[in-house]
Amino acid sequence: MTMTRVDNLRLHLTFFDELKQVQVMGARNRFGLSLCKLGLISGKDALQEALERAGVDHYITCTGDLSLGTFKATYYELSPKRIVETLERGFRKAQELESKFLDGVELTDEEKQFAVPNTLWLYSSSVQTEDGLKRVHDWFRERGLEAKPSVQASRA
Repeated sequence: MTMTRVDNLRLHLTFFDELKQVQVMGARNRFGLSLCKLGLISGKDALQEALERAGVDHYITCTGDLSLGTFKATYYELSPKRIVETLERGFRKAQELESKFLDGVELTDEEKQFAVPNTLWLYSSSVQTEDGLKRVHDWFRERGLEAKPSVQASRA
């Protein structure tokens, strides 16, 4: 766990087909209530590369409710490579458990509770929001992927 700065980059990932299709959005404010679409990444290698460019070095778990004052975010230090490897192992385990279930094998209580997240918050302890959003935007642009107007507008 690490101390955080409220103006540092936070990215929100949504997994559409495991690591084959990952939507990347950036938080524009400290609570992540305003997100800008950055783009869609295809594949684990591209995801790791984009996270490295952004300077991501933590993943975030959130509990509680902001409106009730019980919200708590916990930051865990992990390199982009380890984040992607951990996600890949999780998706593989989920596939194995699904196959096991479909084959009629009784799952243990622990196996029944296993779930891979369909979204994930990431954080950079060293890159501020504006610079981080620009880094990710440039990463997409350098690959000839369409720049999203919401990103350009947030930098104006």
